[in-house]
Amino acid sequence: MQKIKNMSLSIFRKPNSHKANRWSLRIGIPVITLFLLIHLVNSLAEAPQSTEKSLSANLQPQSETSFLLTPLQNGEASAKELVSPGLAYGTPSDVITIAQSKKAKERALSQKKKNTSRSEMRQAREGMVFTANASGYTGPGKTKLGTKIRPGIVAVDPDYIPLGTVLWVEGYGTCRAEDTGGAIKGNAIDLVFATEEDANAWGRKEVQVRVMKLPD
Repeated sequence: MQKIKNMSLSIFRKPNSHKANRWSLRIGIPVITLFLLIHLVNSLAEAPQSTEKSLSANLQPQSETSFLLTPLQNGEASAKELVSPGLAYGTPSDVITIAQSKKAKERALSQKKKNTSRSEMRQAREGMVFTANASGYTGPGKTKLGTKIRPGIVAVDPDYIPLGTVLWVEGYGTCRAEDTGGAIKGNAIDLVFATEEDANAWGRKEVQVRVMKLPD
């Protein structure tokens, strides 16, 4: 028994066992430290990405397409046509109200222009010079006075220029007011050309007009 005890003590007291333990500690501690540093760096790198994804999700507009594609009841336009994607924040009724308000303003502006052109136009008198919005058209057919549609005839608004009035039109020459038209209002006139090509070449332009002679 005494011999076994002495053997066990001699084993633990060997100098080589202490050296092996110190060597293990020298290697193990740096390895563990390196592992912890790598784990810490990875955690810090992932944190900004998760924060950015969270902010992006919070800033994404909700139910955007639910009203960007909502049509107006009259079928004339849709909210998608009037509001750019990414700017349409609000309810469907808000978008439709904006669209209707825009169309109402456009109609009011158009009506104002028409009223202005009519109000600026005065009853024709000999020698009077005014600016006219002139377009072109061709025959066949008959004028309001029953004459044949031919070059040298002009359609006018009879509320301002009596039928039978002789006019001089810049770029066209002398013509006689013998015709009317639904779109001929105020200072608008429509000149007769020999061919459709000539009428298209004239197009629509602002010209100076002189009243040469009023009808008897």
